[in-house]
Amino acid sequence: MIIVKLQGGLGNQMFQYAAARHIAEKTNSELFVDTSTGFLLDYKYRRKYGLNGFNIKAQPATLFQRIPIILQLIQNGGINIVEKRIKIPKPVTQRLYGKIL
Repeated sequence: MIIVKLQGGLGNQMFQYAAARHIAEKTNSELFVDTSTGFLLDYKYRRKYGLNGFNIKAQPATLFQRIPIILQLIQNGGINIVEKRIKIPKPVTQRLYGKIL
């Protein structure tokens, strides 16, 4: 199972989906897309999930499936509600619940 957190504008979302789709096909894994976590703190541009009009081969990630993504953001200091800032996490991090890319 591969879960991709989509964020940014339409071009970024298309690239993130395409990269995750490729990895899912190479590893014979099912792909899930997180269509909400990456947009929660986008106060500046107020971007939203934009791939609805495309024929993507992925299921929406459930809240349970998104928990590792949310934990990764919190552990890296990526969510700071008071200051509303986002830090970029390390490319690959090993956690108890798996690898985060």
